Amino acid sequence: MEWTWTEEANVNNLTEKLIIFAEHQGYKSQRIGQKRDILELSKAGKFRQLTGLSAGLRLVITAKQGKTVVNVSGHGKEFALKAVVGLVGTFLYFLPTVSAAYGAYVQNKMMDDVKKEINDYFDSL
Repeated sequence: MEWTWTEEANVNNLTEKLIIFAEHQGYKSQRIGQKRDILELSKAGKFRQLTGLSAGLRLVITAKQGKTVVNVSGHGKEFALKAVVGLVGTFLYFLPTVSAAYGAYVQNKMMDDVKKEINDYFDSL
């Protein structure tokens, strides 16, 4: 998934803003890449993974020629796993269905919250 803004961001400032946001939301964050323009956000653990409640995103932030592009990855695998757990849970147990549905909600909310945070960054420019 790709999000695009028509303004060129200071990648370092935007990444720092997202790290602060992640910490306030209880997510772990890690900057990687040669230019440290890749940000991984996650909330995981064995219990969260087993119950379908883990969430994680990888953001690749690129700013050039008057625009900013944020490529979002890592969510497809999470949604697919939660969908499989939900499908199996529908036939076997109620609890896996609920936890998978809630996990998918948490993953989607995380993406929405990150996008809102980036929009707030551009609104403050």
